[in-house]
Amino acid sequence: MAAGSMSHDLGDLLAESVRHAMRGARGKPLALSFDCQDGVSVEVDRIAMSCALHRLLCAAIDVIGGGLLVLHADARLVRAGRVWVQVRIGGSGPLAADAVIDDVLSRLRMSEVADEQAGATGRLRRAHGLCPATQGHVEFASLATAGVLLTYEHVFEGTVSAVEACGRDANAARAWVVDADEVATEALSRRLQRLGWATATFSAPSQATQRLRSMPPAHARPALVVFQESAAATADDADDLSALLPSAARCVFAVNAGSMTLRHDHAPSRAELRVGPLSPAELQQLTAALAPGADEASGLTRPAPLLLPQRPTLLVVDDNEVNRIVAAGLGESLGYTVSLACDGVDALDICFSAPPDVVLMDLAMPRMDGIEATVHLRQLQRSGAMPPFPVIAATADTTEQSRQSCFDAGMDGVLHKPLLRPTLRDELLRLLPIDR
Repeated sequence: MAAGSMSHDLGDLLAESVRHAMRGARGKPLALSFDCQDGVSVEVDRIAMSCALHRLLCAAIDVIGGGLLVLHADARLVRAGRVWVQVRIGGSGPLAADAVIDDVLSRLRMSEVADEQAGATGRLRRAHGLCPATQGHVEFASLATAGVLLTYEHVFEGTVSAVEACGRDANAARAWVVDADEVATEALSRRLQRLGWATATFSAPSQATQRLRSMPPAHARPALVVFQESAAATADDADDLSALLPSAARCVFAVNAGSMTLRHDHAPSRAELRVGPLSPAELQQLTAALAPGADEASGLTRPAPLLLPQRPTLLVVDDNEVNRIVAAGLGESLGYTVSLACDGVDALDICFSAPPDVVLMDLAMPRMDGIEATVHLRQLQRSGAMPPFPVIAATADTTEQSRQSCFDAGMDGVLHKPLLRPTLRDELLRLLPIDR
């Protein structure tokens, strides 16, 4: 173990880094989706790891002018006491000028590999290097029709424990998320659902308050409310909502780092004040402290609270890693559980083993392209070997010939890269209406 190293929760380190880095993104139209595998503890120098994560987040923020930033951390035990950690930061949106990217790569001390031309998809830039703080391996990739992807990998001393280490899961107890930011709402809802919560979301405090006041006595009230501060959602609003909750319920008022609400004279008097995004350890603590009886059965409500297995599934098929990660982040931000395939052959295998609700299909891929894969899917569906589901093309080819080829193959829609969240949302809702 290196001098100064101690055991730290990876989720805590990531949450802290996000809190600091996103302060520098204020003023940019940038939404963040933050997720992390639960129960990962690593032996690391906290300052060194904080520096490593902060520099990568700041680099992604500098490269993306606005749009969606997706941060996801994963880990697995490679042998006793050794944990492989991967942190991915994907950005979907307009890229900065080449001169800005050059400056970012210089700051990261990364060596750029020869430019790769990706045909109709534009210029693919790749670079790699070592993090000076931790010696972890860092890779950079940017593609004009997709966005940017930064990947950090390193093997640490540490452990990976099961989510159940928090003591219990929520057993379908109700959790409400009140946040005007749709991306952050979906990210937090997904993390709560992994811990067994049945979630409902509200974009404004008035919606949640009205729901509480109109609920029949037989319906279960939320055992947990996470309330995100915004210009239209204040500490007073959180206190008003908290006053309507059962005595055993928890109301957490989450603020951004540096918020004036962190001053004592601005803090809520009833709701619990915390800095967001909430870390996996904090969510586990809230779950472990769930009051007995909060998960009792109740009458149905509309929209019904959502559990993780009830999320619709989206299969993203693309041979380019940047495209896959960015599209996955967009899909998750829209409430989907996402699986990935790197070509048409992989897509067919996945559709056989676990048919998705909808497929987002690239066209130009090795082994089997998107047109051929769709033709095979439709043949299998016509024979009854596979259930029907929509297939949407995602392509940088904007010609009418390409569009017609997609429809001739049996696709249900065509989206052009770079994918935009509102456009993808509208197309998914058109083809797969969801009662949310």
